Amino acid sequence: LRSLLATMAVIATVTSVIGFGSVLGGSRLTGSLPPLNPNDLALLCAVPAIGLAYEMLVEWRHWTFRLPMLAILVLFVWFTGSRTGLLALVIGILLVLFHSGRARIRTIICLIAAVPVVFAMLAFTDTLTKIVHRDGATQADLLTLTARTSAWQSVLNIHVESWQRWIGSGLGLRRVSVTGQYWDQQVIDSSWISSLAQVGIVGVILLAALTVLTVMWSLRARRLRAFTTPLLVFLLIRSFLESGLLDVNVTFVVFFTVALLVEMDARIGASPQAR
Repeated sequence: LRSLLATMAVIATVTSVIGFGSVLGGSRLTGSLPPLNPNDLALLCAVPAIGLAYEMLVEWRHWTFRLPMLAILVLFVWFTGSRTGLLALVIGILLVLFHSGRARIRTIICLIAAVPVVFAMLAFTDTLTKIVHRDGATQADLLTLTARTSAWQSVLNIHVESWQRWIGSGLGLRRVSVTGQYWDQQVIDSSWISSLAQVGIVGVILLAALTVLTVMWSLRARRLRAFTTPLLVFLLIRSFLESGLLDVNVTFVVFFTVALLVEMDARIGASPQAR
């Protein structure tokens, strides 16, 4: 898992630095080499950021390299304009802090120093407004989750007696036909809605069971839960608005790796021989 997070951090940093011209041009940060859309880039930055927070706050490793790297990755997530990614990242880091137990002096100092900075950004700048109303989004767009609900409605309207509703149309399905828009097809966002289209009700039930078991294993994994639980919360928050929990996607790789680790830890912990 450490190797996976380190690889994600390196790729995210390189592609963000190369593609930073998009921010200077007034657009969202996108990856250039390899080409990545803002939401995927936010994922690549946020997951290792949670790992760095875990190493600093729980494992108490040296901050000399980790704190600047954490700040850089958080800034990259900010510049991507990914609202879901930013919210999930903040919640993930707060959960790591919650699991850290007794806070060290430098942690308390950093938290106290961050309060006036965050307050000044929210109270005296339009930074938050720019993110919420990204790309000129109106209040109506935000309430309907822009165009996402059009695709969701198409998937939910599949007749319950059809095979597509129960076993899906295959993992190759990425777009569905939509009505009421000036376009004919829409990419399916949300891991759960896309799973309903790809693997049907049966597949969604299995995915939900795996998700619940993984969270339970994570909570039981004493050696890992301070990191795996915040990371799972981050992935699950993203899964409701962005796809990838069951797909050929970085999100799936991270989720499945964590599932294997916490299941192994829970199994070893339950073994009398291991004790």
